Formats: sequence, structure tokens, C-alpha cells
Amino acid sequence: MVGRLPETFFTGMFGLLTHCKGIVIGDKLNRKRHLTSEVILGEMTPGEKNFALRVEHLLNKIQAPDYRQLTIEALNTLMLLWETTWSST
Repeated sequence: MVGRLPETFFTGMFGLLTHCKGIVIGDKLNRKRHLTSEVILGEMTPGEKNFALRVEHLLNKIQAPDYRQLTIEALNTLMLLWETTWSST
């Protein structure tokens, strides 16, 4: 999946993590599918390749292509909401 998502997707994901405790991608009961804000923000930067690879790895774990696409669209919607809400304050 590397290269299919725009770079702004990953910076937006990083921005989301600055405003929440974490994000779950896929199975909410599987702890390996959690992006914990404290850990990510402490170890990585928005433009870091490892961050993009980690997000893509979690997205690729979603087996159903339609559910994966819906997850990406939902994350994009959250990013847009975050940008409009926080940029206007």
C-alpha cells in the first residue's frame, strides 16, 4: 500500500493523535491494532517513514477491501473535522 495514500494522510493521522488518546484500526479487541498517542508522539515524527509504515501495516491487516476503504474514508473525515475545528479556534 506504500505510495497509494497521500503524504497528507499521515500528517493528518499524526495530528489526530495529538488530540486523542489513540486510534484503533481494525479489530478493537486486538491490542496490536491500537495506535496509542503517548507512544507514537514520544517515538515518532509526522513525516517519519516508520510512522507511515506502521499505519499502512495496520490498514493492510484489514482483510476486507471494502472495510479497509471505509476505514480510510472515516479517518479522512476525522482529519477534516479535526482540521476545521482546530484551525478555527
